Amino acid sequence: MKELSNEISAQAFGNYIISMTHHASHVFEVFALARVCGLVSNIDGTSKSSIQITPLFETIDDLTRIEEILEDLFSNVTYTSLIGNYKNRKVTRGHAWLLRLMQRWRNTILIMEPL
Repeated sequence: MKELSNEISAQAFGNYIISMTHHASHVFEVFALARVCGLVSNIDGTSKSSIQITPLFETIDDLTRIEEILEDLFSNVTYTSLIGNYKNRKVTRGHAWLLRLMQRWRNTILIMEPL
């Protein structure tokens, strides 16, 4: 990804989607690997990521725990610094809106009966 970003364009890649995200640590693990590969840097005490990492919550269990998972992510200063510095991308600053949306979605899924 680093080589292609340098050769083609920094905007050559969209989001890096983590399928089956069960814990906040899954997001932190990808950021750690991205740092080793030079896709995350720390300049003057500010963390900067050249990729946007997006967790994907796919199971009912994950949806019931989404508030806990997102709280773990958004309470981490490094994480909020990284997502706040995505270059040329819109990022929701507050996570309360996202939590409300996910809770509504989770509640809708939980009350649905199987066909």
